[in-house]
Amino acid sequence: MTYLSRRIVCERLDYVDQLPQFTRSSTVFDSLTVLQSTVVRSVQPRALEGLRLRRLDLQSLCIETADVDSFLGLDSTLLSEINLADNFIQTVPVGTFRNLSALQVLALEHNAIGRLDPEVFRGLRGLMYLHLAGNLLRTLSAELAKRLTGKRGSKVTHFVSRWQGCHQVKNVGWTRTASMWSAGL
Repeated sequence: MTYLSRRIVCERLDYVDQLPQFTRSSTVFDSLTVLQSTVVRSVQPRALEGLRLRRLDLQSLCIETADVDSFLGLDSTLLSEINLADNFIQTVPVGTFRNLSALQVLALEHNAIGRLDPEVFRGLRGLMYLHLAGNLLRTLSAELAKRLTGKRGSKVTHFVSRWQGCHQVKNVGWTRTASMWSAGL
């Protein structure tokens, strides 16, 4: 691990089953990044317990699963962004993001997510950007869309593989941008 200013950078971990354990710290870090030359199969329960982070970047690590308790123990008042894009995540268990009230950006694009339970995002009062492009989602359920549209100024990006079947929600205009649908919420 390398400490650059107030960032934690993990590199050359090769192929590991889980994220490394970190020592509890009172220091507030701007970010924790695991570099893309690493393969991590899963994010274990309380993987980052005791860390105080503003941004967590776990992009392009070949992650297959994130435990429902993966983010427990993080300082929920600081963490504003989680990037889990470009992995192999198929499901997101209800409760995975509980207690992350300060989370503003959640990047889940380019995984293998086929369905999202509306309860997955319960408690994310500060969520402004949810990126879901490039998953196996064909639609957002009416309940999920309603929950996400209740956040003034928030944006959801969601890839729909076909023009048909895109759930339209009252007061939400879906517009096509390249191969991505963007809902201005």
